[in-house]
Amino acid sequence: MVNKYLNKIKKDFENAKWDARIKNYDDSPFPQVLSDKLAIAPPQDRPVVVIFANKHKANKRIARQTALNKAWLLPTETKIVFALYLNDRLASIRINSACRGVQKALSVLTLSPYQPHELTQHSYSQCTDTDKVTKSALRWFNQFINWCVEKQYCESIRPNHVPAGGNYDGVKRNKDKLPDVSSILALGDIFCQCFPENRALWDTSVNSNQANPLASMYSALCLAAPNRMCAEVIPLQKQEVLDFETTNSDGETATLHSLMWQGSKHYKDNENHIGAWMAEQIKRGIEYFDLVTQPYRVLAAFWLDQESSIQELFPTMDATVKQRLNTTRLTLTDTPSFIQLGYLLGFYENDNFQINTKGNKRHKSTVHISDLSADFRVYCASNSGVGELLGYGRLNRNYDVVSAGLITLNKFHSIKELQDATLQAMYQDWPSFPDLSMGDGANKRHLSHAMWCLTGASIGGVGGFYQLVNANKIENLIKRKLRYGGLFEDFGFSRRLKVTPHKLRHYINHNGSINGIPDYILNMWSGRQDSKHLLYYVHEEDEDKLARIPMLTEQVKVDNISVSTEEEFAQARGLLPGATSRTSVGFCSKDLRYSPCTYLSRFETQCTFCEHSCHIAHDENGIRVLKEDHQIQCERLNTYLSSPQKNNENAKKWFKMHKANVYLLEQLIETLEDKSIAAGSVVRVITDVQQIRIADLKTKTITNKKFRLDVMEQDIQEGLKLLDYSQEKTQRDIDMDNFLDELWGDL
Repeated sequence: MVNKYLNKIKKDFENAKWDARIKNYDDSPFPQVLSDKLAIAPPQDRPVVVIFANKHKANKRIARQTALNKAWLLPTETKIVFALYLNDRLASIRINSACRGVQKALSVLTLSPYQPHELTQHSYSQCTDTDKVTKSALRWFNQFINWCVEKQYCESIRPNHVPAGGNYDGVKRNKDKLPDVSSILALGDIFCQCFPENRALWDTSVNSNQANPLASMYSALCLAAPNRMCAEVIPLQKQEVLDFETTNSDGETATLHSLMWQGSKHYKDNENHIGAWMAEQIKRGIEYFDLVTQPYRVLAAFWLDQESSIQELFPTMDATVKQRLNTTRLTLTDTPSFIQLGYLLGFYENDNFQINTKGNKRHKSTVHISDLSADFRVYCASNSGVGELLGYGRLNRNYDVVSAGLITLNKFHSIKELQDATLQAMYQDWPSFPDLSMGDGANKRHLSHAMWCLTGASIGGVGGFYQLVNANKIENLIKRKLRYGGLFEDFGFSRRLKVTPHKLRHYINHNGSINGIPDYILNMWSGRQDSKHLLYYVHEEDEDKLARIPMLTEQVKVDNISVSTEEEFAQARGLLPGATSRTSVGFCSKDLRYSPCTYLSRFETQCTFCEHSCHIAHDENGIRVLKEDHQIQCERLNTYLSSPQKNNENAKKWFKMHKANVYLLEQLIETLEDKSIAAGSVVRVITDVQQIRIADLKTKTITNKKFRLDVMEQDIQEGLKLLDYSQEKTQRDIDMDNFLDELWGDL
């Protein structure tokens, strides 16, 4: 029987771009031959060996020297899948971790008679429901299963949860999503070492390794605002922190800070607030990278137009560049080769190079930078000096310009051919060039406007002096440095302090919530479309919420209309002090000391339409918040109506309900602004009886205002029509119908 998953596996194996470190342990040619032992060889180190065998059948430890019994061997199809998995893992994690993960996942799979393309939910359970599977092995196996599902190598399988402890503790599991305080303190110390306040200590020289400062800057941005690190920070535009002054609730002048932000997950682009606690550090980091990226921006401009003159590449020229230009013997109107441009940018310390220009086994010649024009020919070999010229070190077959067949070893190539090969190698690894792109349909930024413009040499990675760094390489660097702890280890901290970017997002949301920032502000600040998602970012128990109730009551002036009304309401109800609590749109009449709030809504202002939510007539602050929310919801509805998703019953139900709620919100705002209602009156929305209840605390009278439903129903029906779609007949369809009518009429 044809298996579509197996066909996909074989096709991907044939077309895979293999990591150059993977070899067959028996020295047979890989991947033409896939042996039962693979050797992954790091440079100048003993190789790590992955063994494709069923250790359960062997019933003993299998080492690299162990001769494999035929009964222990795995089917070829299984070896192919795990070879592909190993290749994929090597792209993002260290060799030892990748190999250990493959062996752990393989040990679980071999507990069953199934191959990866045969796996189902039932067979997955057969593999995992046994005492032989440890938590560590199950965790690795689940990663392998998720990878197989993503690559379409097996059916959709839902892996079992790996418990954190002996007993399931939901609160502990939630709090594990928060980073350790020691990790945050370590990140602060690392930032101060990467970006000292004394600018004289900065190392922004060309080709200096900026991997750690880049990871540290990314963590700082995540601690300044609850952003999505990779999706939003990588495509960040080049800019400075915006500062503007405003007046707080006490009438005091306060300075706010922001960056222009590209939203993700369909959230609109916005001017994103930067916390004052990190504003100075963010400014310092941006200034640092502005200096670091200057030469690489010139290189990027050259790759976008290789015919650019020196004058076009250097509109302003400092004394060092002028001196180097004289050394190259070029004029402002000349077009440099990429090597000469690299010299002008400071990639080389000397102006003479030792390069083989005569062929195999010949001595190197001293070549001046002025000679390295586009038509100058050099001999490309491992020790010919060309590798050093490109920033690789010695040339070998593992470098992409050689492995892709763009440069042939032991052959002559002109500087122009090397230039074209370098650009082509960058194109192959960067399909979206010149955009820093996070993938199809995701955020992107043109390199000329991007905050981050770096080369492989500048982050200690592959690519040499001339290949720019794409979004995937930045993302992998962040994983190595933060998720796997490399940044901490480089500065003498324990790797166990590692932290995921998403944990930093949880940290800001959680601490913002427990320190009194209203939910609707946290939702907008975090770029969150669905306000209910905030529940996944706030990790505290009910006891914690009750303990901090006094912290939530903002100390404001007693003549504030909302404070006066709240106190009068409490006195009229005979409530004890503290029984009511203030909200962003009024106050809550529910005693949160004894029963925590469980109300949720689809609005940014969470309290709207709750039966305990009390609004105050003519409360300007509360009305302003409600109007902002109303505008946001109207934009959501308009976006929804323009969606290509038509004739969907669930979509119609959502629109009908949300349109009605937005219409009621509009009537609530009108009521709060109604001049005929006394200022300070308590306004509540009673949805059960479809009315707004107004309590005048001065006269002790209550009036009711019915919802206007006639116009609302009309607006809803007009919107529902836009969610319907019926394809109109084309002229060809009409002609065909007429023809068939005539044909059947004649018959």
